[in-house]
Amino acid sequence: LEVEQSGYDQLKQEVEAQIAVFKQEFLSREEQRSTAANVEDVYPMSNIQKGMVFGNMLYEGQGVYHDQAVYALGHIGFEKARFEKALQLMVDKHANLRAVFRLNQNGEDLQVVFKTISLPLSYHPIQIFHKDELELEVADFLKSERRKGFDLENGPLWRMRIFQAEASKPLLVFQFHHGIFDGWSLASFNTELLQVYHQLQSDPAFRPEKLSLTYKDFVVRELITQKNESIRAFWKEELGGYERADLFEDEDRDDEFEINIGTAYLKQLEALANYYDVSVKILTLSAYLLLLDRLTPQSELVIGAISNNRLPEEEGDKLLGCFLNSVPLKVPVNKDATAAAFVRQVKEKIESLRGKDQLTTLEIARLLGENSAEGNPIFDVIFNYIDFHIYEGLDAIGLGVEKMMEPGWASIPTFFERTNTWFDLTVNTTGNELRLKIQFSRKLKAGYTSQETVYKYLQILDTMIKVPQGKVADIPFLSEEERHRLLYTFNDTAATYPEDKTIIDLFEKQVEKTPDNTAVVFEDKQLTYRQLNEKANRLAHYLRDSYDIRPDDIIALQLERSEQMIIAILGTLKSGAAYLPIAPDAPRNRVVHMLSDSQAKVLLTDEATYSTAKEQGKSLPVLTLEKAANRDIVNPDSINTPQNLAYILYTSGSTGRPKGVMIEHLNVTRLLVNDRNLFDFKDTDVWTLFHYYGFDFSVWEIWGALLFGGSLIVVPKAATLDPKVFARLVVEWQVTVLNQVPSAFEQLQAHLLKKTLKEVKLRYIIFGGAKLFPAILTDWKLRFPTTKLINMYGITETTVHVTYKEIGEEEIRTRISNVGKAIPTLRCYILDKGLNPVPIGVAGELYIAGDGLARGYLNNPILNSERFIENPFEAGGRLYRSGDSGRWLKNGDIEFLGRLDFQLKIRGYRIEAGEVEQALLKHPAIQAAVVIGKEVGLAKELVAYLMGDERHTAGIPDVTSLRRYLSGQLPAYMIPTYFVELEALPLTANGKINRKALPQPEGASMASGTPYVAPGNKTEQALVEIWEGLLNRENIGVNDNFLDMGGHSLLAIRMVTLIHQELSANVSLATLFDKPTIAQLAQAIRPISQKKSGLFSTIPKLD
Repeated sequence: LEVEQSGYDQLKQEVEAQIAVFKQEFLSREEQRSTAANVEDVYPMSNIQKGMVFGNMLYEGQGVYHDQAVYALGHIGFEKARFEKALQLMVDKHANLRAVFRLNQNGEDLQVVFKTISLPLSYHPIQIFHKDELELEVADFLKSERRKGFDLENGPLWRMRIFQAEASKPLLVFQFHHGIFDGWSLASFNTELLQVYHQLQSDPAFRPEKLSLTYKDFVVRELITQKNESIRAFWKEELGGYERADLFEDEDRDDEFEINIGTAYLKQLEALANYYDVSVKILTLSAYLLLLDRLTPQSELVIGAISNNRLPEEEGDKLLGCFLNSVPLKVPVNKDATAAAFVRQVKEKIESLRGKDQLTTLEIARLLGENSAEGNPIFDVIFNYIDFHIYEGLDAIGLGVEKMMEPGWASIPTFFERTNTWFDLTVNTTGNELRLKIQFSRKLKAGYTSQETVYKYLQILDTMIKVPQGKVADIPFLSEEERHRLLYTFNDTAATYPEDKTIIDLFEKQVEKTPDNTAVVFEDKQLTYRQLNEKANRLAHYLRDSYDIRPDDIIALQLERSEQMIIAILGTLKSGAAYLPIAPDAPRNRVVHMLSDSQAKVLLTDEATYSTAKEQGKSLPVLTLEKAANRDIVNPDSINTPQNLAYILYTSGSTGRPKGVMIEHLNVTRLLVNDRNLFDFKDTDVWTLFHYYGFDFSVWEIWGALLFGGSLIVVPKAATLDPKVFARLVVEWQVTVLNQVPSAFEQLQAHLLKKTLKEVKLRYIIFGGAKLFPAILTDWKLRFPTTKLINMYGITETTVHVTYKEIGEEEIRTRISNVGKAIPTLRCYILDKGLNPVPIGVAGELYIAGDGLARGYLNNPILNSERFIENPFEAGGRLYRSGDSGRWLKNGDIEFLGRLDFQLKIRGYRIEAGEVEQALLKHPAIQAAVVIGKEVGLAKELVAYLMGDERHTAGIPDVTSLRRYLSGQLPAYMIPTYFVELEALPLTANGKINRKALPQPEGASMASGTPYVAPGNKTEQALVEIWEGLLNRENIGVNDNFLDMGGHSLLAIRMVTLIHQELSANVSLATLFDKPTIAQLAQAIRPISQKKSGLFSTIPKLD
């Protein structure tokens, strides 16, 4: 400890004096009880004990921290009387065997050590003649005992039963609460018990030597440590911005696998550890971190590493009790580092924690403000390294540990333990053998079983043994079959298309097919294909004649929405140039940059925009379409190849300057031609050009109509801003193909759902541009079941669309944003930061390959090298790095998770905002929802912005009701802190949510909805008094929320105890978190008469 000795001694005196007060107060309260005279000592519970009690109370009935060990006793020549005497001597010596837990004794959680206890040893003779019958009997007994649990208040906190069968050696079942035994203590207990039993054979008067240390000495040291401000400050800095491992589905799974690898493999690990100059513990821990790295999208996460905080005094290793601490360990994984360098990094991290690891996880969690009601504080995965060399002392008397656990008992586990973490790896090198055990209590997103995960772990260790200086990124993880499926089976998208055709070639062919079909409509103006083609030809001739247009030249367009916009695009392409769309209301600096960066030859505009364009494009020729009125109407000769530029779209750049994406003719033609197999587009279809022509969805809308003979309705700007007006346009023009960003469609469908089947003619609704949550389509699917709903993930740099998925009832039911499979000519890869394919179910970054990739960014070689990279899976190919997160589903579809930079991290949890949004959208009063992380005060909080559904006349519920509603669908950490109601969500010009325009929640958030409501009966009044005392608040109403008012796990334990003491009633900890208001809790309280004896008599332990 970093405290001067005098300061330490003073703290020790203060702590011991306070403990003496606790003891005296307890004895005063116990005077009237028959057990008072039997009390030997009283002192606080350690934090590890409190955490374990909290865990088994929260997971009531699941055997959390109820440990069970099974031993065969035949090898020791079992004698009943001698065994009982040896056991009694152990009880007399070790106070932990006489301890109980008394919670909330005047606000303190204490353990009471009795002077004597009745020996909790029972015998069970059974008439069984077959070993498998005995196995079944004992296995059933173990399950029943885990449900039964321990009486924490009255004890004892352990018990033994010996099964005596005539046809078999006796079996000893030893059960205990983990709070009184850690693994070393169990090994020490077993060793000493057998030694005493052996000694009594030759010396019946033998008595084991008493210890000078007690568990209270450990508690005193822990309480002093908690006052050390430098240690507390260290952990606040060390875990700042920590992340939990993103490993698990929200699905329980009891799965365990244990394997004995043997001595030879351990020798190889010892040799490798010597080579790295580390211990085997550090080596196996490093491999565990590399395993987790491959199972998560994170490069840095926090795990728990079990440390032993035994007292350093000479007798410290002989003292029995629970001295464990699960130390939070945060180690970044650099995939470019060598395995040797990474192992050394882990060693250095462990060394840096020495002297700091005495502060418990529970205390650290409180420092960080985490009061999770789910799982373990801070982390959900644990590494435990065991080497109980204490067993070696038995070899001298012929009672080696291997004889205690007789092999061949198929149905009976030799040891059972369940923690409140979800993925535990135990490495045991006791007895010079390597044994590995993995336990799951949640399903991995990767879907691997515990057995499969053990072999993945061994594969990592094998590689480190064979290639000790290899790179972390090069350590294989996937099997060859897995790798082939991800890289090739899921990407079987080869297709042929006319690679010698340009966009104009295909358009002019369509003009020949349907010259008199209506091509373009804007307000009261209509053009047939022939008329549109002729007007475009006039412009093309003018441009080519006047400005010496060459392939890859750029012509900038700055026009309002109208039929002239389409003529300008076609005319530009026919001239041989590529078009650059610019919004008429774009900021001047942005326009000047685009014109300068692109070196545009001409700026083509209309009468309405001419003066603005003239001012912004001073160095360029600026003209309107009227200039070309008298030119030739025949098709000009083509000067383009499919490899020439078709358009440049400028998208937002991270530097603040927009970047130009260069798309070639071939990129567009193969998109439309190959998607013919996915869609049944017809020349009778009516499309809308809803999106701004600088947004790549417009490319799909324009050419989807004009290359298939359909009609294109250019939507007036006013209609794009008013869903009601746009809905009327869709009906009046009998639109059949609609393309929408999901956020815009949410608002549109509210109006279309009021229409009849005869009024709505939509054959396809195609979603893109943002993440789709299929739940929003529930009502649409019911009302208009024949409309095909298509979800297409896409990126400007990959030419509009990348994947295709038809959304049906199954997709709506599963609530995931399934974007399907890659469309023909494209391939999708989901990779980690080392460009390794990630397993099915694990999130990674989406990379795209194939013929849709843009030429690159204009005049931006550095960004090109960052985003368009060499394809490691295809010689000479390129990959586009999307910046989007996704994961493979088992059938080869992709679940789109969102932008990597949109993921939120709140109090260590990585949260996908879309999942919260989807849960909100299921409420009938909410039409649209956006969830973001906002800095509020000193912390980042989850904020939900809501728009009400006008069909729900009652309006959006209050905050308390919303939280209650969400609690049935989401874990507590995913429920927003703030809710803000808006009349409309701010949208960008492309119909996407404008997140930057969302207001700060302070002052704008909705009312809590919890006006003061007085208690209405005696139970509620009693609960109010308990809450006000615990929370140090006044005027608590029956609808106030315990968690919202700062309630946490330790206060919850005390509340449960007070309810028992004050109301003579039992309530489980899980019930308190599930029903966190007084009104809810009062209804859930059960009278104690309905329970068995003892406050915690039904709390089961470790499973």
